[in-house]
Amino acid sequence: MTRISGDSNGDSLLQSNETWTYTCSANVPVTSTNTAIAIGHANGLTAIDTALATVTVAGQGIPPLIHIVKKPVPIVMAAPGGRVTYTYAVTNPGTIPLSGVGVTDDKCGPVNVISGDANGNGLLDTAESWIYACNVQMTQTTTNTATATGQGNGLTVTDVAVANVVVSPALVPTPAPSLPDTGTPVPNLPNTGFGPGNEFAKWIVLAAGAFIASILVFALTHRKRVS
Repeated sequence: MTRISGDSNGDSLLQSNETWTYTCSANVPVTSTNTAIAIGHANGLTAIDTALATVTVAGQGIPPLIHIVKKPVPIVMAAPGGRVTYTYAVTNPGTIPLSGVGVTDDKCGPVNVISGDANGNGLLDTAESWIYACNVQMTQTTTNTATATGQGNGLTVTDVAVANVVVSPALVPTPAPSLPDTGTPVPNLPNTGFGPGNEFAKWIVLAAGAFIASILVFALTHRKRVS
């Protein structure tokens, strides 16, 4: 695979407003279906998209093509998560209309078409973009795969789109800043309060009881010596 255009600012990063075009050539002696995989990385995550295409040999007719793009909103959420809406745009980059077009998602369902069939003929024409949607409750970081399918000239064509939704950990309270070290020892303050459960009051009662008991023991011992 050779990239022939697209990196307009020359920074080797695929910007959201750029389209990079690659090309490859091969000898195809028989009808063949091949798979292309695009991979990119950002923020510690990997993005993957897959495209399949069929080349026919010996009069089987023009092969169909289909393409799907998936976008989750929101793409990042704070824990414990929330509702995510996926939007899918399905187009026909080929030259023949597609019938039986549908979208499935391995982590969300059902996926429903909401617009796009401009002429109402039930076929995904080459100038149309069909929009589908699905929403789901998300509680953890999830990678899901959507698959678009269609038929044309007796062949079934598919395309796959993968997307990541990140659920970030709950925010941890920031500890109070420590006092600067001035080199002077900080004196301990006297403990003048009553702790939880009135432990100090309990200590006073126990000490008083022990004091009274010691007086009684002393008095009894002294009385025996006198008698």
